[in-house]
Amino acid sequence: MSFRTIPLLHKDLYALDVLSYVLAEGRSSRLVRKIERERQLVTGISSSSWTPSWGTGMFSVSFRAAPENADAAEKAIIEELKAIVTDGVTDTELARAKRQKIADLAYSQQTVDSQAKTLAVDYLTTGDVAFSRNYTRRIQAVTARQVRQAAKKYFTFDDMVITRLAPKAEAAAVRPAEKEESKAAAVISTLPNGLRVILQPTDTVGLVSMAFVTRGGVLAESEQTNGLGTLMARLSTRGAGERTAGQIDKFFDRAGGKLAGNCGNNSFYWQATVLDDSFDGAIEILADVITRPTFSKKELEILRPKTLVAIDRQDEEVRSQLMKFFRSKFFTDSPYRFLPSGNKEVAAAATPQQIAAYHRAHVKAGASVLAVCGNFDAAAARKKIERLFAEMPTGGSPMATPPTRKVAADGSTHVLKTDMQVAGVMIAAPGVTVDNLPDRCALDVLDAIISGYHLPSGWLHEELRGRRLVYVVHAINWAGLAPGAFQVYAIAQPENAQRVAEIIKRNLSKASRYTPTQAEIDQAINGILTAELLHNQRMSSLAISTALDELYGLGYDFRRKMESHYRKVTPADVLRVGRKYLSGGFVTAFTTPKPELLEQETPGEQKIERRTE
Repeated sequence: MSFRTIPLLHKDLYALDVLSYVLAEGRSSRLVRKIERERQLVTGISSSSWTPSWGTGMFSVSFRAAPENADAAEKAIIEELKAIVTDGVTDTELARAKRQKIADLAYSQQTVDSQAKTLAVDYLTTGDVAFSRNYTRRIQAVTARQVRQAAKKYFTFDDMVITRLAPKAEAAAVRPAEKEESKAAAVISTLPNGLRVILQPTDTVGLVSMAFVTRGGVLAESEQTNGLGTLMARLSTRGAGERTAGQIDKFFDRAGGKLAGNCGNNSFYWQATVLDDSFDGAIEILADVITRPTFSKKELEILRPKTLVAIDRQDEEVRSQLMKFFRSKFFTDSPYRFLPSGNKEVAAAATPQQIAAYHRAHVKAGASVLAVCGNFDAAAARKKIERLFAEMPTGGSPMATPPTRKVAADGSTHVLKTDMQVAGVMIAAPGVTVDNLPDRCALDVLDAIISGYHLPSGWLHEELRGRRLVYVVHAINWAGLAPGAFQVYAIAQPENAQRVAEIIKRNLSKASRYTPTQAEIDQAINGILTAELLHNQRMSSLAISTALDELYGLGYDFRRKMESHYRKVTPADVLRVGRKYLSGGFVTAFTTPKPELLEQETPGEQKIERRTE
């Protein structure tokens, strides 16, 4: 739902930007609260004020809804926009929007490269390198009267454009049953060497995505090898078989696609996505990358500086620095204490020979899965894959499963002094493995109740964001092949960090004895399923999810069965996992520029480590 507005350098810029945030930035914003939460007409809603430097801009409101609710949602949104024209915005709404704008700029300027980009874009588009620095100051000067005037001026309801993407009519959607069946069904087979292959053809888009995954990741690494996995996966794409890095790049540029290799927490993975008419060439290159990488010294020396910079960047952003510090303190007896980016000394000293040996030791057919999703001929693809991957070594590399983290009843606290302007807080308890579906699904439901799963809502969001104590807070039920963690992180001002930690622990303690209603569980599950469905809309996401689900023992068709697993969760199950995982002590990690503000220890916690990095 769009209105014509202004170019970037216009006096009404700031009032329109504030108006957009009043309408749909955050769960307490007007449209989210009234249209999505209270009236439940939409499943998602947002607004934006787009003001290009080169011409007229656009103020828009976008929403997603069930088809039968779309008309009512449009009508309700227009009523709210007209109410702002008539009555304006409240002081509370105005103050919240201004505060969020300050936070946006602070978060966007935490790294050197983001600061440089801002300077360049500001100068290019406005001729003023200080435009962004002055932007928030000008935002703070916006009045409620100016916001109302902007709404009255630009909300021209007789000259708006409404664009709707809706399902086809039922009659037009009917296809021959045989075609629908053949295109929808995924088929799994196992090659003689043990490689599992999943083929899932679909003609909905003209793309094909291929994902190859093998057990490993940081779970296969030690202090002496942490970082070899990332180098191995990335360097393998820089020359394989008879092709050089340049030839591989040219192919994927022409194919309208991309190729990447990387290291995760539980696996090494490679992925290629191309337009469907380039599938044959892409699968041949992917097979060479996995089975015949050249590991060129020249390409290693091009890759190495980028890898070292990526390792350094872990400490340039609050959230990544917090996660790095937390993992080192929580997973003391588990390889999860390592980061996939790796150890700087290992990456700096690695040779092509070491990386090749690492590849031979870990990339084997028996511990691997290849998934292909998209528009392709399944029968022809199967024959090609059987030929291309036939010589891949059998078996898999054994990995010891580390024990579940033990935490004393009184917990432990660790503090890292940093140069950041804000503090990070992480509080965690020992968690589950990815294949423990009864506990994992029930914990996911509890996660949704506590903090909204992938969306900002729930107890923690409402209390901490409601009191303006944090910039962000979220819970994560992190499950892996080895026991993971149920963790909550928050970003706050240093003077609020201790209080934030206490509130999080109080809510986790509440969760450990909380029995939700069935209505709460149903709402939580709907949110989980929606988030997962949206995540797997992209062909590349579907391919990697399919491959990993099979690799982790859940089955390649787990996404189809996911709802049935979650619908089994009962109020008693949520209470059970709350007691099981959240009744003990917690590991607390702080990253803060002012550790002296934490000298007042939380009652019951005896171990506090203070160090500077």
